[in-house]
Amino acid sequence: MTLLSTLLSLTAIALSFKSIRTIPMRVILALLCFFQLFLLGFYFVADHLTGSGVNESVLYHLNTDMEGAGLKEFSYLIALSTAYLLSILLMSTLLYRKSHNTNHANLIRYSTSIAFFITALATNPTFLDIGRAFYSNQSGTPSDYIDIKKASLPENPKNLVFIYLESLERTYFNEKIFPNLLPELKALEQQAISFTDIRQAYGTGWTIAGITASQCGVPLITPANGNAMGNMDQFLPRANCLGDLLSKHNYELNYLGGAHLNFAGKGRFYKTHNFQRIEGLQELHHTLKDPLYTSSWGLFDDTLYDLAYQRFEELSTKNQPFGLFMLTLDTHHPSGLQSSTCKEVQYADGKNPMLNAVHCADRLASSFIRRLLSSKAADNTIIVVASDHLAMQNTASGLLNQSPRRNLLMMFAPNHSGDQISKPGSTLDTGPTILQLLGSPIRVLGMGRSLLEKNTPTLTEAHASLDDTLTSYRNFFKSLWSFPQLEAGITVQPNSQKLFLGQRVLDFPALILLNADLHVREVRFPSIEDPSLSYQVSDLAPEQLFILVDHCPGKKISTPTPL
Repeated sequence: MTLLSTLLSLTAIALSFKSIRTIPMRVILALLCFFQLFLLGFYFVADHLTGSGVNESVLYHLNTDMEGAGLKEFSYLIALSTAYLLSILLMSTLLYRKSHNTNHANLIRYSTSIAFFITALATNPTFLDIGRAFYSNQSGTPSDYIDIKKASLPENPKNLVFIYLESLERTYFNEKIFPNLLPELKALEQQAISFTDIRQAYGTGWTIAGITASQCGVPLITPANGNAMGNMDQFLPRANCLGDLLSKHNYELNYLGGAHLNFAGKGRFYKTHNFQRIEGLQELHHTLKDPLYTSSWGLFDDTLYDLAYQRFEELSTKNQPFGLFMLTLDTHHPSGLQSSTCKEVQYADGKNPMLNAVHCADRLASSFIRRLLSSKAADNTIIVVASDHLAMQNTASGLLNQSPRRNLLMMFAPNHSGDQISKPGSTLDTGPTILQLLGSPIRVLGMGRSLLEKNTPTLTEAHASLDDTLTSYRNFFKSLWSFPQLEAGITVQPNSQKLFLGQRVLDFPALILLNADLHVREVRFPSIEDPSLSYQVSDLAPEQLFILVDHCPGKKISTPTPL
């Protein structure tokens, strides 16, 4: 479709030159040209980042806080995108000026060019991807969704260490494609339960989505007008996740990550789901011996592992079960970020920077795992090692795509070693599998099923297309965000720009949409396209009830029907 849409665009542009005379017709052509070429360019940028076009991760990050993103790593892409934007502006301007025909108006040629532009837009991959992303034909709670509010555990439950290895998927273990790339982790795999067929499901293919899937058993679907997520005070409050279940058993829950907590809402996720200590780049930066020793994304992995082991030892001395969750950064796309302790490490001829970073990650991660396994608390600790998602487009993508792509998932547990489980599953199944290893009789969590249960199929096994099934339930997954209600009234603090609805706190400006019973059905916030919310208000149906909270001196907003 991408090639077809591009060819249709070029044909429309060629037909447009010297086809018409009137200014309004020329304006229409120029706008159609700019819009179509802009959407094509947007698709190519998105596809370059994700490897799968405009998917849920693109929509999510467009509407959430980008603080802490390693934009330096994408400076080449920003420069190319700027040049492309300027070129299509120039093209649209030329089309406006050169479509003028002083002799006569060729209406047939004009009509044909319009038809080609409209067809090009209809086949534009950006439109098609967004349409697929928002497809949903089911209402109510899916029969596959199991809401676990409490998971019983043994009297003295084991500790849990969960290591998310950024984008370090299982495909890198393929010796035919990547010989001796991960020798240390492959050796450690002999001591672990290793799950070899963990696929990537819809709504789980970026970091915060992978975290949500593995801890809550649900894909990450943002509310309608996804910009709402960035200003919500809670992150999926209606989902019961590992943190919620473990906190009820007096677990002390910690999260350590090298990146900013604000990026993609990670800090808000962990806070909502009952983690007590949540630390990212800003919280950990003061511990660095060299404050300048950071990457464009945050802490290097060698730093993070040292801090995490110190925390592990600290927690191990307490008479209380604990959960220590951590997320690395060095293997982030597009080319990896190599810790200084690996400055001499290279893979093969050293020409592929991502493979060098992965080779380094093998050394650092395995060293950390061995320290955990040799500690005094090892016999009372479950260690989970997992990729947060499949690697996005990077300098090794051509090699990765030579094999079926699978996520990494290994679990080190006392009295379990060397087991390889080929049961098909996804990251949605990680949480219930952990609960079973911790001694809980619970075998399900959200849409997830324990991978250790031979007689209970995962949704990957039960559905011909898990992605289609999950997509059809987008409405339900959006409902897990649980908008605050009006029962206790509204309090506004103009100075802090906070809006209080009972115990819930939102940022404003905010547009609150209500149903006929005055229940909140959606909350919208400003976007880049509509910073004043005026367009969103004027676009509402006449019967729509709403509350608009904003600083509006001198503003005039067209409203259909004020509440």
